[in-house]
Amino acid sequence: MIGVIRLENQVRNPPVIKLKSHTSPILDLSFNPCYSEILASCSE
Repeated sequence: MIGVIRLENQVRNPPVIKLKSHTSPILDLSFNPCYSEILASCSE
């Protein structure tokens, strides 16, 4: 599971967007160099 928060949210408990997609542990994360809002992840 990956949790995403915005850097602009500097409150004590910011809202966290939970992303679920992999059934095994995530091994690597990478942001798209052209579109920083796109995150790629991979697992086994």
